[in-house]
Amino acid sequence: MAATVKDEKPSVVDNFDALFKAVSNGHLASLKSILENDFSVQAFRNLSSTLLHQAASNSQSHILEYLVQHGAYVDGANAQQMTALHVSSRVGNVDSVRVLLENGADINDVDYDNRSPLYFSVYDGHLECVKYLLENPKLNINIHRKGGWTYLHEAARFGHFECLKLLIKTPGMNLMSRTDDAHWTPGHMAASSGHYDCLALLIENKIDINAGGGPHHSSTLLHEASHGGHKDIVKLLLEKGANPSLYSGHNLPHHIACRRGYTEVLEEYFQFFTKTPKHGRLIDAFTNVDPVTNALSYQNSLHLVSLYGYKECLELLLKYKAKHLPNGMHMYPVMLAACKMHIDCLKILLREIKNTSIGHEVLQRDGHQSALHHLCIKTYKTNNKSIACACLLLNSGMINIDQYDEDWNIPTPLYLAGRNGAVGLVQYLINMGADARLCDSLREYTLNNPQIRRCADMIEEARSEPMTLVMVCKLRIRERLLRCSSLENVSKLRLPNVLKDMVYHGHHRGVTDCKI
Repeated sequence: MAATVKDEKPSVVDNFDALFKAVSNGHLASLKSILENDFSVQAFRNLSSTLLHQAASNSQSHILEYLVQHGAYVDGANAQQMTALHVSSRVGNVDSVRVLLENGADINDVDYDNRSPLYFSVYDGHLECVKYLLENPKLNINIHRKGGWTYLHEAARFGHFECLKLLIKTPGMNLMSRTDDAHWTPGHMAASSGHYDCLALLIENKIDINAGGGPHHSSTLLHEASHGGHKDIVKLLLEKGANPSLYSGHNLPHHIACRRGYTEVLEEYFQFFTKTPKHGRLIDAFTNVDPVTNALSYQNSLHLVSLYGYKECLELLLKYKAKHLPNGMHMYPVMLAACKMHIDCLKILLREIKNTSIGHEVLQRDGHQSALHHLCIKTYKTNNKSIACACLLLNSGMINIDQYDEDWNIPTPLYLAGRNGAVGLVQYLINMGADARLCDSLREYTLNNPQIRRCADMIEEARSEPMTLVMVCKLRIRERLLRCSSLENVSKLRLPNVLKDMVYHGHHRGVTDCKI
């Protein structure tokens, strides 16, 4: 006879669902009933590890105790080779950890990544669990995660100060332990993550604050703090005797702050440099040879902030009297700002050098390309920024729009702009009086490039047509003014605006980008 609905038993799926629900919710009575009525001893053993993990992840210590006392395998592992003790340590439930250890769980068992239960407690900052595990005499404190990451590394990296304090007090802990891949120390972790208290604690316990880590084992704690923009960490390290003259690859610590635009970090360095005579020269110190490419970059702080366009950093450097020096490519900071079209930085640098004896040398030297040359070399598609930068350079009165040098194979700026197909910039330079007769032919570059072809046509047309009387007047007036003054002074004269506009390399009113 077919079974009636009343006689049907729950399906296996229903049994599993009810079982896991009881474990997750901590319903011990339901768990007992289900196991006693619906599961054989063998079925229970097959499920026991999974049930333990479920109870551990939900912090059900009384369920854990019942399961292990009724034959559950206490060190059963999941697919990640984690035991219930790993899970309880990660959750941070001390009662669950205690139950498992009292019932024979292996405190030193590791998962697929060689992480022990203590590792998970430290990683998540579960102080009470860390304290309880450290008190266990069977604990092996020398277990490292793959890659050499220790408990100290993780406590320092995530800023778990109290956990770090406990670990430091534990006999046998090596405060200078290093990772396998890049030789990072716990101090590097605290410095890069910006955990002031953790780093101060490590320094108090006599770590080497000049230890090198990273791919080339040369990145100090100062480098790491600079990379993260942690000014308080930088200040602490400098006060405690960290050496700011050590290179990491090709960078000094403050070069990294320059590259990332951390003005407040730079301020800490420069205040320290000015108070410490032996380090005063570091303000203008150059980068080193790149250990990877062996390139001779040789940039100093002023080059770096000009290259990346950090206006506030640039103003700070000039406040501390940073020098205008050429880099390894014979480029001055103003040239870098021009070719990258950082308008605000270019204005600041032009104002800085216009009244100095080095102004013309910095912008334009015999046998070298001028700032306008570098701008034209880097301009492939004309935009308002490129026009504004050209306008700024020409209005400075320190740039010759037609500078070229046959001996050094340096063509005119107009030729370079045309060769790059910068149509708008070519038109601007022609309008501002660039002599097209000084340009070599661009025909060899026009194949399959309509922009260069258009530039070549514009230059050919300008070469074949005589200068207008207005253009001749502009050029002569500019030449005369530059012998005794600067173009900037023209805007102050009580003259009709139409005359001022005629003199300037661009409109002097309403276009702030074109005024220094």
